[in-house]
Amino acid sequence: MLRGAFTHLREERDRPLEVIHGDLAPSRVVEQVGEVKFSTGVLVLYADDESFTFMNPEGHILSAWITFSARRDGDVTVAQAQALERPSDPFDELGYMLGGNRQNDKFWETTLRNLAASVGVATPVVETQVVCIDRKRQWRYWRNIRNSASIRSMRRTLTAPFRKLTGRG
Repeated sequence: MLRGAFTHLREERDRPLEVIHGDLAPSRVVEQVGEVKFSTGVLVLYADDESFTFMNPEGHILSAWITFSARRDGDVTVAQAQALERPSDPFDELGYMLGGNRQNDKFWETTLRNLAASVGVATPVVETQVVCIDRKRQWRYWRNIRNSASIRSMRRTLTAPFRKLTGRG
């Protein structure tokens, strides 16, 4: 089971997320700083006793396959998050170039550190290895911007005061 508490984000619900192969695993999280809310889900591509792999949905900031795994190394359990990812559209690519990639690395480091702390590791060691497989920009897919969760979330946040005044939530 995976809990949102391992990330630096807080889940709005307090139920564990069961990872089941072939299922869409919904997740609704609230950013800790500010009140920007976003909803997403992941398609679980593979799951067994030692690992699971999910794929982000269309419109997510990153087009990604992420595999979480654990293995024994002597007396130590090693947990790993391995991501194959790229920004989904030119808007998100620009954000990624302006520091989003470093934020994403910190997100996964925090997730693994919190996982280790949850099982009693006092001073977890988190190592990050980044390998760029393809430096090319894929801006020819600029039409993907129509599905951008980043733009939709920003629009929803900016229009919240007006929606509240008109009673539309």
